[in-house]
Amino acid sequence: MLAAKSASVLLAGALVNASPVAQGAADSHRDVLLLCSGSSGNIDLTDICGAGAITSHLLAKGYEPASDTARLALQLFAANRNHLLTVFRDTRAGRNVIRAGLESDLNFAAQLNTIDLVGIIDPKTLLIHATGTKG
Repeated sequence: MLAAKSASVLLAGALVNASPVAQGAADSHRDVLLLCSGSSGNIDLTDICGAGAITSHLLAKGYEPASDTARLALQLFAANRNHLLTVFRDTRAGRNVIRAGLESDLNFAAQLNTIDLVGIIDPKTLLIHATGTKG
């Protein structure tokens, strides 16, 4: 997150708000860079699926993936769109969540576009403020 502090617009997104985040990014009329948080210094399949979902919505708004990484995220999401919960359960992070007895959190996180809010991140404080969208 610190690497993104110089961005003019910072949005917090996931599968649950992929469409509103894509709309917010498109409304900025700027290039879009998706940063995935990862887990313990590794990429996280759930993050990549979320980035693919947002990329899918950006594609529908006229944006084109500018890197093979974005294309990979888009392809991963497209291939798994109809069984995201199964994919999430099979990740290291998903197994950890289930072991912790928080499977309902995983069920929630694997839903697409269930929240019509976007987290707008203040680049100076890194505090997140929610805003609704038309989305």
